[in-house]
Amino acid sequence: MNSEIQYRDPNSAAKVLCFLMVLGFLGILTITIAFIAKQTRPIGEIPHYSFNLSKVNGTCGLVIRGNFIAEVIPDGPAAIQGSDINRGDTIVNVNGVPVRNMSHSRIVSLIKEYPEYVFFELRENDEPFEEL
Repeated sequence: MNSEIQYRDPNSAAKVLCFLMVLGFLGILTITIAFIAKQTRPIGEIPHYSFNLSKVNGTCGLVIRGNFIAEVIPDGPAAIQGSDINRGDTIVNVNGVPVRNMSHSRIVSLIKEYPEYVFFELRENDEPFEEL
């Protein structure tokens, strides 16, 4: 019979997270969290995916034309964080706001709204992307 007793604090994860947050607020530690939800869900019949992108120096490393991804900049935050964002993908939502029929400048202002991250909901493009 195993007589080993294990003690596990049920709040240990919360304590570690709080400690890391304090270090972050004090400027001692920088934490970058990339959340990729490559879960395709239908918008009508068209699959899309969500991506929370941590910015670096206020940029996300994407070139946007209208509501399309025109370019993923090599070695930029989107490329480095292993996202599946591709040239030609359609931007469906930015930070939870639907961008259909929204002007390019308004989409860019939504992307710039938060300096450290942006949450995208994108629709994959099956067609080759051609710039105008």
